[in-house]
Amino acid sequence: MTFSGNAIHIAARTLATNTRYRFDNGDWRIDTGAHVSTSKTWRRYHEKGSFNQLNSVMRTPVRVTFEGITPTRPTAIRVFDNNNVELDLNDIRNYQLNTATSNGYRDHKENVFGGDINIKRSMTVLNVPGSVQLGGLYRAQDRDRREWNRQWTYNPPNPADRSPAPFLAQVYKNRENYFGFDNIPWTSTNVAVEAWKKDPSLFTQTPAQVVASEQSRIIASEWLRESVTAFYAQAEARFLSNKLTVLTGVRYEKTHDKGAGPVNEPAAVWQRTASGAFVRNEAGQRVRRPEAGAVGSMEELRLVRLERANIANRSYDGYYPSLHFTYNATSNFLLRAAYAKTYGRPDFTNIVPNATINENDLDETADPTAVRGSINVRNTGLKPWTAQNYDLSAEYYTDNGGLITGGVFRKDIVDFFGTLQTFATEEDLDGFGLDPRYVGWLLNTTVNSGDARVSGVELNVRQSLANFGRFGKHFTVFANATKLKLEGSRTAAFNRFIPTSVNSGVTFTKNPIMFMAKWHHRGEQKRGLSTAQGPNASVYQDARTTLDINLSYQAMKRLSVFVNCRNLFNVHFTQSRYQADTPGYALRSSTNSYGALWSFGVRGTF
Repeated sequence: MTFSGNAIHIAARTLATNTRYRFDNGDWRIDTGAHVSTSKTWRRYHEKGSFNQLNSVMRTPVRVTFEGITPTRPTAIRVFDNNNVELDLNDIRNYQLNTATSNGYRDHKENVFGGDINIKRSMTVLNVPGSVQLGGLYRAQDRDRREWNRQWTYNPPNPADRSPAPFLAQVYKNRENYFGFDNIPWTSTNVAVEAWKKDPSLFTQTPAQVVASEQSRIIASEWLRESVTAFYAQAEARFLSNKLTVLTGVRYEKTHDKGAGPVNEPAAVWQRTASGAFVRNEAGQRVRRPEAGAVGSMEELRLVRLERANIANRSYDGYYPSLHFTYNATSNFLLRAAYAKTYGRPDFTNIVPNATINENDLDETADPTAVRGSINVRNTGLKPWTAQNYDLSAEYYTDNGGLITGGVFRKDIVDFFGTLQTFATEEDLDGFGLDPRYVGWLLNTTVNSGDARVSGVELNVRQSLANFGRFGKHFTVFANATKLKLEGSRTAAFNRFIPTSVNSGVTFTKNPIMFMAKWHHRGEQKRGLSTAQGPNASVYQDARTTLDINLSYQAMKRLSVFVNCRNLFNVHFTQSRYQADTPGYALRSSTNSYGALWSFGVRGTF
């Protein structure tokens, strides 16, 4: 039974600027621009460091019981010691403080710069009006990431009394908490740090913790750059007295990625012969290098893990044609048809080679079938996916400014991304350069999972209520909906696709007031595999409907004030993990409350 209180402070800064130039004389149009931005997110240690978590456990082994289990929570949690005596979960004296942790150092920097140019020439050929357009783009993005996680052991003045009571929170106490579990005796990382300043021996690092801290620093040190160069050519022509517009073109795009991450060479501790073979003793065992030191030592770490020594360098390119038709059947009714070839890049996280290893806290008496830990491995060989896209849609514009649209689409994808979650074999580990001792651990990575298809339908309506009288002219209602059908292998990563989404709202405008209410519905969304809950289990973001509001008041000709709110009723964000035979009470995985986000401001034009 564990107990922890945590806190964290993050600072961020973004600076950006852009400039554009436009020229248009009717025949020629030039549009060009450049942009640059820099952003930084950081956390820093102060004079004596900072903790973001105090880690405590029950003083004695306990049996935990859950009573009145519902899909949201148990109505009661009770614990009993080996003598079947019930212990109070909210009595801090029943806990002992073991360690303090800090991931308080972070230094993330990102710089983006680039530019584009578009040149268009309008012309008429054989009485067919049209235009030709050429353009290009260049964008470069640098990302520099450094983090450092550390852990300290608690050394109380009285070793027999390891209670966290001296560090009880003085602000967050006697408070209501979610799910009816109130008055939790939260501990304060700030109080602990202040005590540590006065007595440096209160929290110290063991040699193993020093090594683990340095290892975390090396693993989290990464750099990457992605540059994109693109050129395109397109032509447009209008036929049938301008009723039919045809637009076609082709885009060439090249992406170059370069990254640097940590090297992990567990075999670097062994001596080798001139030919590269391992040196072995008379018993046939490999012989350690003298400078490798003891297992788990800092000397060993310096040999097996090297900061930013693993360089990845890759590029890919392709041609992406498109063809679009727009037909004006009447003055207010349009039909559209389109085809385009597109592609999707791997995320930045798959550019730099790295592996995150999380070991579960299991003792030697644990069930041998228990999963010892998990490994998240980046697949630097991941290829971009390509898709053939087909779209059909219709648009109708009402006489009083309304709009009704509907469409269907299909996306046929090759080399779609997928999530591989399996129990590691020696072959898997060897392919990613990992130590064989992780056989049986849960291995997570991203792969090209094969072909996939996304098809769907879209509807959109926007209409003024002016027909309902003088008061109705101030109101406009709108609604749109999308329904997707996702087809692919079970491992296909559809986590960015929302199968069902509906947005609706109403706008009231009467000078000097403008008010808008918007409802957003997101259907259940599959977020990935979760084989720890079963061979066919997955993680799902539960369906939810939230309300946003915007209110502005034009105080003066050039000055207005506004109030905005996102998720007005603080609808919780919940996740579930399940497969077909998961019982109802075990579906819920987590519930998160982020509160209603209010913003107030003044907007001026001068």
